[in-house]
Amino acid sequence: MDSAADASGPCASTGLGPCSLRDAITYANANRNKGGDNRIEFRIGAGGEQTIVTQSNWNGRLMQPIAPATSLTVDASTQPGYEDHLPRRPLITLQAGSPEFGIGLELAGAITVRGLAIGGFNTALAVTGDGNTVLGCHIGVDASGTVAMGNRSNIIVNSGNRNRIGNLDIGGRNVISAAENSGVWLSWPGTGTGNIIQGNYIGTDITGNVALGNQGGGISVASDFTGTLIDSNLVSGNVKEMGGYSAISISGAHTLVTRNRVGTNAAGTAMIPNNGPGIAVFFSSEGGHRIGTGPEDGNLVAGNKETAIELNGNYGARNSNTLIAGNIVGTSLDASTMLPNQWGIVIKDSDEVTVRANIVGGSKASGIQFQGASKNNLV
Repeated sequence: MDSAADASGPCASTGLGPCSLRDAITYANANRNKGGDNRIEFRIGAGGEQTIVTQSNWNGRLMQPIAPATSLTVDASTQPGYEDHLPRRPLITLQAGSPEFGIGLELAGAITVRGLAIGGFNTALAVTGDGNTVLGCHIGVDASGTVAMGNRSNIIVNSGNRNRIGNLDIGGRNVISAAENSGVWLSWPGTGTGNIIQGNYIGTDITGNVALGNQGGGISVASDFTGTLIDSNLVSGNVKEMGGYSAISISGAHTLVTRNRVGTNAAGTAMIPNNGPGIAVFFSSEGGHRIGTGPEDGNLVAGNKETAIELNGNYGARNSNTLIAGNIVGTSLDASTMLPNQWGIVIKDSDEVTVRANIVGGSKASGIQFQGASKNNLV
C-alpha cells in the first residue's frame, strides 16, 4: 500500500493502483482463499514516519485465510527507512480519528501484524481466532516509543489458541503501555490454550526506564485460558490505584511465568513500581501454575507497592499444586540492592504449594507468609 489516506478506491477490488490500508484490507479479505502467505506491505511517500488517521466508518477486521491460502501478514516494517533505526521501531502509525473509536485491527486467525504503532482506539488489537502473531508494535505508544497515545484497551484476546504476542528477538518486542485497562488481556468469558506473551515491555517506554503505565494492570489471564506462557517481559509502572489490579493477574490454569522483570527497570537495577501486587493468582480452581521453575527461569519481582507474589484462594477457588521457585523477590537482579515490595510471597487459602530456591529480601512486612486455611504446603 502506498497511501496514508483512509479512503476507498479501485485497489479495494483490483489490488492495483494507489492503495490505502482500508483498500488493502478489503482486497485481502475478498481474496483470502488465494495464494499461500499473503502480505500487505507499505511504501508510503518517500519513506520515513507516516500516520494513517481513520475515518468514522473504519473497519480493521482481518479475516482468517481459507485454503489454499495459509496466512496474512500486515508488515509495516517494509516501510522505507525502517532498517535505519536501532533499536527497531515503527514508522507507520494507525491512529483513531476520534477518541476511543472502535477497534484498530481485529485478527480473526493466522494473521501477523508487524511494526505498527496503534493509538486512540477503544481496543487497539482484538484477537478472535487461532495462530495470530503481533511483533515489533507500539500499542498505546507513539512511533518513537516515548509518548503515550493511549487506547482504552491495548490488546484483548477474546478467544483463541496458540496466539503469540512478542518473541525473544529485540525486533519482535512490543511496547504495550498507556491503556485505561490492561495492557494484554486474555479476556473472560473467552477460552484459549497455548497462548504466548513473550519479550515485551508492558507499562514502560521503549527504553524500559520510564513508566507510561496501563491503568488496569499489565497482563491479565482469565479463568478459561490454560497453558499460557508469560516469559521474559518487563511489566512495570502499571496499575492506577492500589487494591484492584496486579501487574500480572492470573485466573487460568497451568500458567508458566518465567524470566519476567516485574516492578523494575529493564536492567533490573532500579524500581519502576507497579501500584499493586506484582504477580497474583486469583479464582484459579485448577491451579497447576509454575511461577519460576528454578534459578535459570525465575522472575525478578521487586519494587511493587503490595505483594510481590500472591496466591489467594479466598475468592471461592483454592490455588492448588503451584510451584514458586528460583525467583528474586525484593532485590536488584544481582541481589546487591534492596528494591522492597510491601510483602514478599503470600500464600492464602491455597494447598499443595511448593516455595523453594527463591531469594527473598527487603520486604517492608513479611518475607514469606501463609494465611488462612492453607495446607500441605512446602517451603
